[in-house]
Amino acid sequence: MKNSYKGVLENWKLELISELAHRKGFRPDEMDDMLQRVVLVVANFKYDLAKANGATEHTVLTAVIGKQLLRIQRADSRAKKNHLAHCRDCGMRNEDEPVVDEHHMDHERLHELQLDVQIALSRLSAFERAVCDGLMAGKPDTQIAADLGCDRYHVSVVIDTVRELFVDMGLDSI
Repeated sequence: MKNSYKGVLENWKLELISELAHRKGFRPDEMDDMLQRVVLVVANFKYDLAKANGATEHTVLTAVIGKQLLRIQRADSRAKKNHLAHCRDCGMRNEDEPVVDEHHMDHERLHELQLDVQIALSRLSAFERAVCDGLMAGKPDTQIAADLGCDRYHVSVVIDTVRELFVDMGLDSI
């Protein structure tokens, strides 16, 4: 039975949550549990134009929901890892779960990192992504600046901004 949030949140907010969750890869069977967790945060969210730096309520709420969905994905991933580690330590195994070897765990961690990097990159402007593309191609910042038609200082500022985003998301150690 699906939960009803009628009267708790406006329809556009529920649709926004569902759309963002779908984009982040939540499966249909995970939606009810995810909604229970995110609706509480969104219901308590108060839009303050003075603190929004000119962003609309929709834009700010998109960021709030995105952060909450990321927290849910990370928490679920950690819980799954802890459960698998506990089962392995105890010599137990759920019959429905496959045997997980270290290579599989490394693959899961790589998938988590890819997801986190993908989320970080989605928060960047087109110009910031273009700078990142140049860096990934191994270009020096002077070449990136020339390619983008700006000065090296501007590229350096963007690199610092992207670095801060990665640090804030805990991706600085990869």
